[in-house]
Amino acid sequence: IDWSKVDATVVVSQHMKRRLLDVAAIPPLSLHVINYGVNLKRFHPSSRTFQYRIGMACRITPIKRVYEAVLCLFELRQQGYPFTLHLAGKLGDEQSPRYPLSLLSLVEKLGLTNEVFLYGHIDDIARWYHDLDIFLSNSYWEGQQNALLEAMASGCYCLSHCWGGAEEVLPQENIFVTDADLQARLLFYAALSSAEGQNAQAHMRAIAEAKFDERRMVREIIDRIEQVAGG
Repeated sequence: IDWSKVDATVVVSQHMKRRLLDVAAIPPLSLHVINYGVNLKRFHPSSRTFQYRIGMACRITPIKRVYEAVLCLFELRQQGYPFTLHLAGKLGDEQSPRYPLSLLSLVEKLGLTNEVFLYGHIDDIARWYHDLDIFLSNSYWEGQQNALLEAMASGCYCLSHCWGGAEEVLPQENIFVTDADLQARLLFYAALSSAEGQNAQAHMRAIAEAKFDERRMVREIIDRIEQVAGG
């Protein structure tokens, strides 16, 4: 890319800014970070009773590590914890046809056909979040993952693998590295009292309100366009 012909460049996180600067032989002259934003009226909290429901919303491809999430679910159920996994999104794509077949086979082999739910595309995704207790981002690579921000705004307790930039979205205590680490954090949340769980959910919403409001994103983009247009 000839960045001299670009007046302003926007990336979604400090991590993506660093990556761009690492790979650009001649970096952009004007580079700005503007976080994603979500509609806080559409995605809002609701009261829920904890029922061990883990959710993921994504195109189900290798980068999302859903296969590993199923293995984690199996191990937790072997220990007597009644977690279930709820998956929203298209099953695979043309580039990775083996992955969905392997995933479905794994679910069957582990006897989890009544514990792993695949919903496909969901029109009313905002309502779907209200039927979850925990939202899991298990990817090894993300930009800023819009679904994670939506889940936070919806009052889901959120956990994320340590993909680059996750620390700009969630507190460190909500970020895991290994599968054992993920299991420990799931069990920690499951053991909270009702009041403690509600406080944790409210904290997720508070972060979304403070950092990922769609109106803030739009305002910042408009400001940047006006600054460029004004010279």
